[in-house]
Amino acid sequence: MAGNILHKTLRNIFAAAIIFFLISGLSYNLYAQESSDSGFFNGISKYLKKGTPLFSLEYTVNKSFTDYTSSSTVSGGWRGMGKYIIPVSDRFYYGLGLYFGSGSLSGADFALQTDPRGYPGQFVTPIYYFGMGLEFSYKVNSNIFPYIFLSMSNLFFQPEDIYGNPLPNNAKGSQIYSTRTYEPGIELGGRYFITDKIAVNTSLTYYFFPNDYLDDLKKGAYKDKYASVNLGITFAPSFSGGTFYDSDNDGVEDKNDMCPGTPKGVEVDEFGCPLDTDHDGVPDYLDKCGNTPAGAKVGSDGCPIDSDHDGVPDYLDKCENTLPGLKVDSTGCPIDSDRDGVPDYLDKCPNTPAGTTVDQTGCPAKAGTKEQKETKEIPKKEEPKTTENPRIIPPKEISSIVLYMDTYFDAGKDKLLPKAYTILDILVNTIKAYPDSKWLIHGYTDSTGAAQRNLEISKKAARTVADYLVSKGVNAAQLEVAGYGENNPVFSNDFPDGRALNRRVEIKYVQNK
Repeated sequence: MAGNILHKTLRNIFAAAIIFFLISGLSYNLYAQESSDSGFFNGISKYLKKGTPLFSLEYTVNKSFTDYTSSSTVSGGWRGMGKYIIPVSDRFYYGLGLYFGSGSLSGADFALQTDPRGYPGQFVTPIYYFGMGLEFSYKVNSNIFPYIFLSMSNLFFQPEDIYGNPLPNNAKGSQIYSTRTYEPGIELGGRYFITDKIAVNTSLTYYFFPNDYLDDLKKGAYKDKYASVNLGITFAPSFSGGTFYDSDNDGVEDKNDMCPGTPKGVEVDEFGCPLDTDHDGVPDYLDKCGNTPAGAKVGSDGCPIDSDHDGVPDYLDKCENTLPGLKVDSTGCPIDSDRDGVPDYLDKCPNTPAGTTVDQTGCPAKAGTKEQKETKEIPKKEEPKTTENPRIIPPKEISSIVLYMDTYFDAGKDKLLPKAYTILDILVNTIKAYPDSKWLIHGYTDSTGAAQRNLEISKKAARTVADYLVSKGVNAAQLEVAGYGENNPVFSNDFPDGRALNRRVEIKYVQNK
């Protein structure tokens, strides 16, 4: 009989192992991220390595349900268990468990003391068991893991009275029943990790006893059963705050996650950081301009920065700081229709014949002038080096001008750099030509530093621009000067380039008085 029991036990263990690996293979096909050319069994091996071993020691409180009608007594025992749990997805896990334990079951029915068959009023059944099962668990958060465990036990039991004497049928030996049997069970439980490697676990297990001799008494078709409440400690040696710890649910365990707090649903790399396909520093889920060329400076939205707002990004712009509103070519330079070296907005003589030597206004140079004497081609320039006779641009065409503090101001913001003069001198000529026009000069900063300090810097920069215009003959009454500090940013202050673009002075045409 013992050999038959052992044979059946090994057969069931082998069958459960086959089922376990078949489920592993299915899970691998559905969820594993391995390369398709790595081979199926190689992929299975890599997938299984993602699992975590768990070792538990538990105290059990047992309650039997037998033919002893007043079976209200409980008894204790212990159970040891080892499991190997594998993640199927970010939330779901499954695994194989092996366990063994011992304890006792008890019951009472004092009416049986007068039974002619010789049954005592109380019984105690020592039990010993080992078995295996499959666990299916769910991660509520980084600490809590409820689970279901389906098991099959090989149970050894010996019904006795309270003095240790075999009960009547048990005393007759195997001719009545075998004291070794299989026992299916279902368990509902949960683990709570109190550290990165230690968890407390509790569960309720219900065993479906397959015969009616747990209490040595057979009455009708009723089958004996019992349940146990289990409380114990689980040790996870390779847990290390990781396999189950994934706070942002991005699929990368916390201990390896270099970008914690990734928004839900964002695709990440092996380090847990959002993908940045074009390597521009802006993750794909925020990048509105994918495939930005390498080295191009971008804003917080991932699009190439266009500092002068002429429609040509800086990395392609050969003429930076173009005046607002001017039409430019594909290189970002003001259009020069007759190609005489003077852009259209400064050219007082458009459509000059090819090859004609022109002066700085775009008109044919007079005989004997420096321009006539020069034989080499006049180099194209983004802006003229002098502002003599600048072209008057109507206010509506200018609309607004932006002077970035890092480009056009000294460190103290109380002095303009020479490169600002060309732009402002053209504006001076326009404002003076339209004495009824009204202009706003507003300063802004980024959010770095104290708010009050930023407010003072923005006011100083705006006043520096206004003072320069007035020094050139502009009527101060046409100007409204103010500073707003870190308010009204045009780009995110989370990026250095965005902060640089927020440090600015805006000059806007409002209307005629």
